[in-house]
Amino acid sequence: RKGQSYKFKICNFYKRSSMYGRGLKPLLYSEKQSKNGKVGWHRAGESISYRRNDYAYSKKKDGKPKAFYTLQFLFEAPHSKDTCYFAHCYPYTYTDLQAYLMKLDGDSEMRKICRRKRLCDTIAGNRCDVVTITAPRKDDDEGEILTRPAIVLSARIHPGESNASWMMLGCMDFLLGNSDEAARLRDR
Repeated sequence: RKGQSYKFKICNFYKRSSMYGRGLKPLLYSEKQSKNGKVGWHRAGESISYRRNDYAYSKKKDGKPKAFYTLQFLFEAPHSKDTCYFAHCYPYTYTDLQAYLMKLDGDSEMRKICRRKRLCDTIAGNRCDVVTITAPRKDDDEGEILTRPAIVLSARIHPGESNASWMMLGCMDFLLGNSDEAARLRDR
């Protein structure tokens, strides 16, 4: 119901401290807000606390129990009969990635310094690519690129690591950019 307050308690955190204890708010996505006002993911929540709770676990060989921590916050529903989602980090979806890579594929200038090649398909059947960012070939010899030194960057090993996808996006944007430093890195 619109205006109804809901209290959430998430009880299985490991970390002793958290940015939630310093003012960070969870992210909210409301389907109705998104359709009506074009509002997407945004920070929301009140009375946020992050504290040690009474639950414990043992991860070490010595068997000494370690404490779990709880994130608690209040949420006021923005609309009646709405579906809302919460997240810790801004989501970065497979669709976001494919749209970004398709945009690069469609840019003839980018294709000179950025190559996309299918590495494999995931178990779910999703395309998994290798993206090579380097200066254009000095001649028509494909082997010339293969002799260049390489740095391999990898991100998003687990589904909950959306912040790693945002970091990779920033790295790619920088390496594909027009700065002198980016051009020097591509030339090495």
